[in-house]
Amino acid sequence: MTVSAASALQLGPRQRHGRAINAVAEFLRYGFPKLRVPNIYLEPRIPLLSGADILAVDRAGSGDFHVVEIKELANIKSSVQFDRYLESLKKWPAHFQIHSHSAQL
Repeated sequence: MTVSAASALQLGPRQRHGRAINAVAEFLRYGFPKLRVPNIYLEPRIPLLSGADILAVDRAGSGDFHVVEIKELANIKSSVQFDRYLESLKKWPAHFQIHSHSAQL
């Protein structure tokens, strides 16, 4: 089976989302100066954080925790919908909230 270069570059929504999760997790692990010895969890299964893509716990599990949810702008169609989304994020029990919106990766 031969895969052309053009078809290999076309990623589905799930693949784009996965690549965004990996990029943000790598940034939190190595490039975010506020985190010291972070524990990074991808798609954590915690009821209070349903919808979270990444959970980063600072200081090897004894510090603040940071929650990341990645959304594509195409999924948010109006400013009212965006405001509702932000309000739902404020209910998460996290110390810091990182809002990442990607049109395409």
